[in-house]
Amino acid sequence: MRLNKKLSVVCWLLVLIVLSPSFLYAKDQVIWRVTDWPPIYILDGPHKGKGIADTIISTLISKLPEYEHSLLEMNSKRVREMIKNGERVCNVTALPRDFYLTSKLNIITFNQRIFIRDNKAGLLNQQETISLSEIMSKKELTAGVSMGRYPKILNNTISKYLNDSHIIDTPEYEGLLKMLFTGRVDYIIEYPMVMKYH
Repeated sequence: MRLNKKLSVVCWLLVLIVLSPSFLYAKDQVIWRVTDWPPIYILDGPHKGKGIADTIISTLISKLPEYEHSLLEMNSKRVREMIKNGERVCNVTALPRDFYLTSKLNIITFNQRIFIRDNKAGLLNQQETISLSEIMSKKELTAGVSMGRYPKILNNTISKYLNDSHIIDTPEYEGLLKMLFTGRVDYIIEYPMVMKYH
């Protein structure tokens, strides 16, 4: 009787040892970067999760069932820092110049443009073209920028003016639009599709 009890305990232990990997196994986790930037990412409202990047993320998640997926709201600076620290973060809106880009491009869009308030447009030279440096050097125009989220050539130009009092730098994309629409800034640099959406 005692031997049967011991044998029973040993059998149960063997069963637990054999089965435990399947019970204890945790899927590798992938974090998907999202941010409040319609129509690229839509985090709230009736179209929540239906942005351009949201759709790409949903498709990729459905094709990768072997991973545990989570969405984490963060700006471009934070996603770069997390990737530098070796965290598994996917950013479907990375620019080609980003040091951590390891996949092929998945979104094609028009370049960013300067969007200026109608009542301030007259302060620009009425010529066919004007450089970003010329615009940013105009102290009578307040700029709203998000340093680090533009292509290298724009970031290099913007960085020269970041300490000027007429330049407001914020990591929040939605904040730039609000500042433009409320008149806190006179112009921003943004994608045409984002402006069209708003």
